[in-house]
Amino acid sequence: MKAKFIFLTTFLLTCAIGLAQSSDIGLSFSSGVSGLFSKNDGFGTNWKLSGNAGFYLKKQIGNKTAIGVELLYAAINGENTFTTEQYLIDPINSNRIHVGYEQDVVKTRLGYLAIPVKYIRNFKKAKIGIGVQTMFLLHSKYEAASNSISNYSVIQTEKGTHEFNSANKIDFGPTIGLEFSLTKHLGIGFQIYHGIRIISEENAYFDRRIKQVTIGLKYSLINK
Repeated sequence: MKAKFIFLTTFLLTCAIGLAQSSDIGLSFSSGVSGLFSKNDGFGTNWKLSGNAGFYLKKQIGNKTAIGVELLYAAINGENTFTTEQYLIDPINSNRIHVGYEQDVVKTRLGYLAIPVKYIRNFKKAKIGIGVQTMFLLHSKYEAASNSISNYSVIQTEKGTHEFNSANKIDFGPTIGLEFSLTKHLGIGFQIYHGIRIISEENAYFDRRIKQVTIGLKYSLINK
């Protein structure tokens, strides 16, 4: 029910934008870092390279204000390393002897359809946008590599790619952006997204949230 409500709200806002005054339609490309974080199960990733690409639409609703919506493919990546120390017991004096450790490296690869909707305030050559972003999962994988590392050598015991079944089907949260006009058609922008809670009820326990920071370009195709 929550997922349907978020999708319907996003759809209605997009339709409403089409009824506004002048429009600016173009391409959007950005890159930066992203991560996947959880409060309940302790799972979290380090910040890794991320990126978005797609289309944007802006509609003026006043002299200095506009509503903007984007339709983006968002590549959300993360990486985490789990380390377990390994010991042996000396049979003579019962002391523990450190012989190495086992290291598991997990790389997540998630693809989302991201739809940010923002209220935009225009200044001379800068624009500030504040709004919400809804993300719908398209695909999810993770690559796991397990290494057994002794004091003398490294042995890779396992490596493979698997389905990441506990990824959020829908992620939702606030977004804020700052954009500067370079030319009539080209602009550079900075954007932050912070997932606020899990929407998919089947994965509610994990409470995983996506965070992303990007910088990129917007190129205007139609401005009327």
